[in-house]
Amino acid sequence: ETGTGGSLLMDYTFSPDFALSLSSSFSSQVRKLPQIGIDSKSIDFNIKSIDILLGGRYYFNPSFFGLVEAGARYIKLHANIYDATTNTNDKASSDYEPHFTIGGGIGYKYILAEGKSDFELTGLYHFVSGDDIDFPTFTLRASLMIYL
Repeated sequence: ETGTGGSLLMDYTFSPDFALSLSSSFSSQVRKLPQIGIDSKSIDFNIKSIDILLGGRYYFNPSFFGLVEAGARYIKLHANIYDATTNTNDKASSDYEPHFTIGGGIGYKYILAEGKSDFELTGLYHFVSGDDIDFPTFTLRASLMIYL
């Protein structure tokens, strides 16, 4: 399934090879789960998540890097059951619940202006732990990095 979202990333470079990152992101995904339905109609679920992650990066060269991240993913489940009920605007929603998440990925940084800005493309895979949820995600993130 696909979704949309946004991220805010802070990167602190210790050396040309290592950096520490702190990120926060929001995402929203719509999923149809056909095994859950009323009168043969499936229910649309919207899964929203807010991540707060601490990570590390290792630069293989000035442009290519690997990264690991761990932290909290707050997940909210929203079900729109309008089509599956008596056509009233019935909705059900949970509160944001925290779950531990850990993941890794690779990325490529293209230098736009030396020491001022970069363009970055990153692919990340995260596992989420929890007794009642299995919500791994793959994220493709395009970023404009501006250095202060």
